[in-house]
Amino acid sequence: MRRIFFIVKPVLLIICFLSLSYTVCAQKRCSIGFLVDENNVESRTFCKEVEEEVHRIIGKELLVLDQPMRVYENDFDGEKAKENYLRLQEDSSVDIIISQGAVSNFIVESLGAPTKSTLVVGKIIEELSNSLWSGERKKNISYVITPFSIKKDLITFQGYVSYHNVAILVNPMILNIFPLNDYLDTILKGTNIKYEIVPLEANKKELGKKLSQHDAAYLLTGEEYELDSLQKIIDGLNQMKIPTFSSVIPEAARLGVLFSKGVEGDHKKVIRRIALNIESIMNGTPAKELPTKVIQDDNINFNIKTSYQIDFNPKYSQLFGLNISGNVLDFNAAETYDLKRVLEQVVDQNFKLQSEKQNIKIAEENTKYAKSSYLPKATASANAMNLDPAIAEVMGQSNKSINSSVKASVEQVIYSQEASSNIKIQKYQQKATEAQYSTQVLNMMSEGGGAYYQMLVAKTNYQIADENLSLTRKNYAISKNNYEAGETGKADVLRWKSELANATQLLVNSYFALKQNAYNLNQIVGNSIQEKIDVKSIESNDVLSKKKYFKPLFDIIDDPKQRVQVVQIVTNIAIESSPELEALGYNLLSADRTMKMYNRSKYMPTIALQGSYNYTIDQQSTVIPSNYYSIGLNMSIPLYDRNQRNIQKRKAAHQYQQISFEQQNIQSVISKDVNTLLGDIVAKASNIRLSRISSESAFESLNLMQISYASGATSITSLIDAQKAYIKAKQDEANAVTEFLGVSLNLQRYINYFFPLHTEAENMEYLMNLKSKIMQ
Repeated sequence: MRRIFFIVKPVLLIICFLSLSYTVCAQKRCSIGFLVDENNVESRTFCKEVEEEVHRIIGKELLVLDQPMRVYENDFDGEKAKENYLRLQEDSSVDIIISQGAVSNFIVESLGAPTKSTLVVGKIIEELSNSLWSGERKKNISYVITPFSIKKDLITFQGYVSYHNVAILVNPMILNIFPLNDYLDTILKGTNIKYEIVPLEANKKELGKKLSQHDAAYLLTGEEYELDSLQKIIDGLNQMKIPTFSSVIPEAARLGVLFSKGVEGDHKKVIRRIALNIESIMNGTPAKELPTKVIQDDNINFNIKTSYQIDFNPKYSQLFGLNISGNVLDFNAAETYDLKRVLEQVVDQNFKLQSEKQNIKIAEENTKYAKSSYLPKATASANAMNLDPAIAEVMGQSNKSINSSVKASVEQVIYSQEASSNIKIQKYQQKATEAQYSTQVLNMMSEGGGAYYQMLVAKTNYQIADENLSLTRKNYAISKNNYEAGETGKADVLRWKSELANATQLLVNSYFALKQNAYNLNQIVGNSIQEKIDVKSIESNDVLSKKKYFKPLFDIIDDPKQRVQVVQIVTNIAIESSPELEALGYNLLSADRTMKMYNRSKYMPTIALQGSYNYTIDQQSTVIPSNYYSIGLNMSIPLYDRNQRNIQKRKAAHQYQQISFEQQNIQSVISKDVNTLLGDIVAKASNIRLSRISSESAFESLNLMQISYASGATSITSLIDAQKAYIKAKQDEANAVTEFLGVSLNLQRYINYFFPLHTEAENMEYLMNLKSKIMQ
């Protein structure tokens, strides 16, 4: 065995040596020089990505890139760009030149054919690119470009926004090297597009002045800016509420541009094409024979968050053809509501409650009016009379035909059965009105809480729909990659494209549902309907947390040993706390007092005191004194009142019976509803736990299916089923939480105690008292 080993060992050494020698011989070296407009984070990232992609495709063992790579920036100076280009052409140590940026590319194109392989990289106007390769292409130049059409973009933009005067924003440095105005006049001739070229300013105030006469902005530049600077520019445009469009900024959708073309993944296609072209050049393929374009996705991105921020309402029919991006929930809300804030604002600002509150004031005035029957009534009168002289002489007034007098009188009711009864009745009615107002407060608080939970459901559904759209896009990308790799057929791509359309429709519908629920909540809490509000999300783990009042309340309700006592005690509390029953109680007293009034009025007199004082001016009579007074006591007893008293008494008796039956009905309804709510709370709490488990399991299953599908180990049907199961599980979990909260809110309305409006100590005290009553 040892002899065999010594024979084999030299053979292995020879094989290893030959393998190493082959590797060394096959390995190549390459030096790349970069021409960029500006040396910033984006340009440095671009150079690094090219290096990494070259190594990934070719392999570090076959190709070594000289370090450090040569990067020359021109700071948007054409002369400097020319110097940099010529320097790289003359540098014998540089093998390949990569030009990126508007100024650098313009200089490369304006000069003659380069002596070294040169890659021109970046966005280029489609109309220019068509003329660029119509003739003989320059030697040693390869184009890795993403074409776009200004004309098509502006027409598309106009179809979405219907603008009248669009501002075309461009880096002022570009205007120094390219006759953009003349070019736009040529390509836009024959259209109804009115435009103005506006140099892009980082200063928001200055930019705002320039855009004051425009109702839309088309960003024709942006790649040369750092992302932070670009973000500030776009944020400024959004604050001005100007709709925007861009085809040249890869990150446009993420940065907040309203409409944009292409996706950030297009940038990876460019980097990959650069690396493939470098590989071909190193293998001897002439640069001008390499592929020319990198076609981007022509679908339009629509940032729904920006739409909400700038108050732009898209056409509903157009939304389904757009790639929707942005989170509409990520905005600065005027108010972010929790349940406590909703309940407080409903009581303070709800218009219906403010209207109902006036009924209390009206009832107070009715009581005062009834009491005023026992206040004195004082009147004063004066009269003057001109008599015919002949009549005056006959009456003993000689030639005096003018006679005048004044009179003052006072009336005071001492006792009236009807007045006394009416005072009592109005007091009862006032108390009943106050109880009815309390009922309306509870109803509106319950309705406000329901609106809050409905908006919470709509918000959660939107988040789920957004996640579903993201998952569908991811799976759609996986299917395209598998198709390009030959692992799946075209049918998979088309199926996921269909699913993408369905996911988009789901997101659009959930977006409008969210807006409608926001309108509803605004109306109930007394806000302007268009007020931008948000609601605080509630996680399923928080609902039954020990820190919340739900947990001890649920523990009390869920105890099977005390189930009967719990139902009885809670029902009693609900009946005792019911303002509806309180109002009916006062109405019952009012009806009873009405019966007594008509029964007693048969023999109870009405007693009143009257007094008056008279003074006659121009007195001519010697018989009657010029001034005198009178005092009288009136008493009346109704002997027969056309039988109306008996009719009213029987009517009051029927009302009394009616109210009694209504009391019993409400007590029965309260008992039934409390029994139902207590059972629902237990069931809904169990649903929360089960739905959470289902959601977690569905998520794990989806992840496994995505991995399997990406590797070709499972079918598209299984992945779609897994995704739908996950989305449904998420919706079930969200619904379980809101249903539990809704049932709990209804129970709080019945017991007339809303936990969010009280401190934790007060809630614990209330629950301890409830528990002690149950244990008695």
